[in-house]
Amino acid sequence: MRRRSAAAVGLLVLVVALMLGVAPASIGATPPPTSEPTPATGAAASTGGAPAPKPHVLNLAGQTPWAAPDGDLHLGLALPGPTEGLTVQVQVHRAVTSRTALAQTFDGRGLGGLEGRLEVPAPDLVAGESGARDLRIGVQGPASATASPDPARIVPGRSGVYPTEVALFRAGSVVDRFVTPLVVIAAGLSPLTMAWVWRFDATPAHQPDGTVRKAAERAMGPSGRLVRTARAAAAAGDVHLTLAPTPETLGAWSETAHQEERLPGGPPADGATAGLAALRTAVGTPGHQLLPSPFVPVDVPGILGANLAGELDAEFARGAERQQQVLDATPSPGGLLASGPLDAGALGRLRQYGVERLVLPPESLVPFQQRLTPGHPFVVSGKGKPYAAAVSDPDLGRLLEGDDAPALRAARFLAGISLVALEAPGEPRGVVVVTPEEWDPAAPLLDAVLGGLRGNPAVTPATLDEYFATVPPEQRDGRPLERSLTRQQTSASGDGDTVRSLRRQLAAFAGVVEPNSAWLDSADRGILVSRAATLEADDRAERKLSTPAAYLQGADRLVKSVTSKVRGPKGQRVTLTSRRASIPISLLNATGRPLQVRVRLKSDQLRFLDGNERFLTLAPQNTTERFRVESRSTGAFPLDITVTSPDGALLVNSSELTIRSTVVSGVGAVLTAGAGIFLLVWWGNDLRRSRRRSGRARRQGRIAARAAARALGDAERVAAGAAPR
Repeated sequence: MRRRSAAAVGLLVLVVALMLGVAPASIGATPPPTSEPTPATGAAASTGGAPAPKPHVLNLAGQTPWAAPDGDLHLGLALPGPTEGLTVQVQVHRAVTSRTALAQTFDGRGLGGLEGRLEVPAPDLVAGESGARDLRIGVQGPASATASPDPARIVPGRSGVYPTEVALFRAGSVVDRFVTPLVVIAAGLSPLTMAWVWRFDATPAHQPDGTVRKAAERAMGPSGRLVRTARAAAAAGDVHLTLAPTPETLGAWSETAHQEERLPGGPPADGATAGLAALRTAVGTPGHQLLPSPFVPVDVPGILGANLAGELDAEFARGAERQQQVLDATPSPGGLLASGPLDAGALGRLRQYGVERLVLPPESLVPFQQRLTPGHPFVVSGKGKPYAAAVSDPDLGRLLEGDDAPALRAARFLAGISLVALEAPGEPRGVVVVTPEEWDPAAPLLDAVLGGLRGNPAVTPATLDEYFATVPPEQRDGRPLERSLTRQQTSASGDGDTVRSLRRQLAAFAGVVEPNSAWLDSADRGILVSRAATLEADDRAERKLSTPAAYLQGADRLVKSVTSKVRGPKGQRVTLTSRRASIPISLLNATGRPLQVRVRLKSDQLRFLDGNERFLTLAPQNTTERFRVESRSTGAFPLDITVTSPDGALLVNSSELTIRSTVVSGVGAVLTAGAGIFLLVWWGNDLRRSRRRSGRARRQGRIAARAAARALGDAERVAAGAAPR
C-alpha cells in the first residue's frame, strides 16, 4: 500500500513538472511561422506572465507620444551593459476600446490579437546622446501601402491605442519585458479639452508647536517634490495648467526659504527659495490659472454642522491673503477644487466666497450610468443659483503613479487621454485631471508628459476656466444635466466650544500684541489647521499626523507662552509714611516686543486719586507706572494688581503687593490726644492718692514706735525690781 502511494505521488510530481515545462509564457505571443526555435518561440516558451525581474535590464527611456498614418513611432530603449547576443522583439496587439481594457494590458493581461511583430538585434539599435537606443516602428497608411515593403511598419494606420509588448531575449529566453501603448491619430478627430490641475499641498505643513513638519521640509527642500513640480510648471510654457497651491503650504514654503537665505553659503540652487521663485514664475505665465483655496482643504459640511461658520469665513479669507502675500498674485475668482463631499448647506455658503464653478471628486456624486467617460460639465443645485460643475478623473491621474519608468508612465497617461478622445471622435468633450495627493513626480516624467501634450492632435491642454468656457454642458431634454450630491452623514466635531473659546481669546490677544504679529499669525494658523480634512482621515495615524485637539492646544499654549512673560511685583512691600503718597507699580515684559495692556489696582484700604486703571504700553524689560493713593488706615494690607488685554477679556498677569501704612488719620489723632489726657489725669489722681496714703502711714509708724519704746522701758524696770510707772 505504501509503495502504491509513493508511486502515485511521484507520478503527480512528474505531471506537474511537465505541465510547468510546456506552459506558454509570452503574453499574447503567437508561434513563429517556422519550426526552428526563434526569439519569438523563446518568448512563447518562457515568460509565463510572471512579473519582470528586478532591477529591469530593459527600460523605456522615451517614446513618440503619437503618430499619424504613414508616420513613424520611436522608442528609446535603455539597455545597460553589453548588447551582444541580445534581441529586441516588438509585438503590436489589436487596439483597445475601453480604459479598463487598456489598464489590464499594462500587466500583460487581456492582450488582443497580434497586428504585427518586429525583431531587431540589440547591437543594431543606434544609441543617441543620452545612451538610449532608438527603435523605429512604422505606422501603415495609404502612402506606405504603395511603397516598398518596410518590415518595421507593423502598426495599423487606423486611429487607436495599440498595446505593444517590447521584450528582450538572450538565446531564446526572455530577459526582460514591458507593455507600452502606441497611439495613432488620423485626421478628423475632435481634440479632447483637458484641464490639468496641479496641486501643491503638504497639509498639514506645520506641527502644533508652529514648526514646519519634517515631511513638508523634505517636499520643499533641495530637489523636493514640490520644488520639482514648481520648476516643471515654470517650464511648461505654452501648455496650459491650473495651479492649486494650498495657502498653509505656501506659508511653510516661504518660512523654509527665509531659513535658507540665512545659510552661510546662501540658498541651495534646487532648494525652497528656487522652488518658490519657480512657482511665482509659473503663476505669472500666460495660459496658467491660479486657483483660490481655503487655508487648508476642509470638510465644509462638517464645519457648518459644528456651528463654526465663522471658521469657514476665516479659512477662505486667510487663504486669499496668504496666496497674495507669498505669490504676489490674485487667484482667478469663481473656481474651487472641492476636497470632499458637499451638501445643499455647503453650496449655499460657498456662494458667499464668490464660488461659481466646482470640481468635485467622484465620491461626492450619486453614480450616474454613462457609456463613455464623463466628458462634459453639468450642474449641481443648492440654495439659489445652480453651480457649474465637473467631476475629476482620478483614474487618469493614477496612471502617472507607480514604480515603472517615467517614460512608460507618461506614455500610458497620454494614451489614456487619447483613448477618451477616441471614444467620441467627432464630439467636443473634456476631462479634468487633478494630480494625486502628495504627488511626487520625477522630473523626466513631467518633461515627457508636457512634451507629449505639445502639438498633440488628441488633446488640448486648458485651464479650468477655459474648460468651462469651451466644453458644452451635458444636456438632458434640452437643459443642462443636473447631478445629485451623495447624502453624507455629517458628524459634527465635538470641539466647537473649544474653537469658539480660543477665537475669543485670540481676539483679545490681538489687542495685546503688535499688528501682524508672528505670535498672532501662528496661533491663528493652529486653529485653522485644526479644521483640515486630512486630520480626520482614516490614515492619519499611519501618516503620523497630529490630532485636531493637538493643534488647538498648541494655539492655546502659544498665547500663554507670551502672557507668562509679563510679571508683576509679586511678594514686594511698599511703606506709606504720609496720608497721600504715590505707589510705583513695576511690570516686567520679557517678550522682547512692546505689549498693550490694561492695569487695574484694587484695595479696600486705599483710595485711588487718579483712578485705579491705566492703559499702558509695556516696553521690553521694565515699565514703572505710579498711582497716587490716599491711605484709609494704618497697618499692612494687600494691593491686588491685575494685568489684562485692553478689552479685559484676556488675563495677562495677576500679582499682589503688600502695603504698610504708618500714617495717622484725623480721627486717630483726636483719639490719641484724648487717650493721653485721660492718662495724665489718671496718673495725677493716682499720685495724690499715693501721697496721702504715705503720710498717714508715717504718722501711724511714729505712734507705734513710741508705744513700743514705752513697752520696752516698762519691761526693763520690772526686770530691775522696780515697779512700773
